[in-house]
Amino acid sequence: MNGISVELYISLLTVVYSVLQGMIFQKPVNAVLFAIIGLTQLRLFWFLYTGWRYKSSYLLRMHFVLSLFCIIVIFALCVIIGFMDIYSIGPFHLIHLRSYFQSHILVGICSLVPFIIGFNASWRFYWVITNGCINRNRNFCLQDKL
Repeated sequence: MNGISVELYISLLTVVYSVLQGMIFQKPVNAVLFAIIGLTQLRLFWFLYTGWRYKSSYLLRMHFVLSLFCIIVIFALCVIIGFMDIYSIGPFHLIHLRSYFQSHILVGICSLVPFIIGFNASWRFYWVITNGCINRNRNFCLQDKL
């Protein structure tokens, strides 16, 4: 249950921060990026919660596959953009544009954390449901097959 609540709180915090970026800080590009990340996390949260609530292995499997996809795509984009030679591109000779672009890479890297937390939670719940053992005192199962 901790992974579910953490994913909910972080996704709501991301959506609220996107509103702050757009309204108070007047940065529409950051607001759109944070809104996309926050709404994606909220959709994934719903898969995780309903899969956990109804013990649906299909929803949990769908959640961890989609979370893994988001993790791979965001990380790959951050690595590709991070290793690009942006100094040779004309507009990026200006330090303001270059730092603005690099801050978006940091946003992408920081958004990996909730996706990893959600992936771990759904994988753990899926493993417990498919193996048929649930121990309410701990997060893992011990089975004696004697």
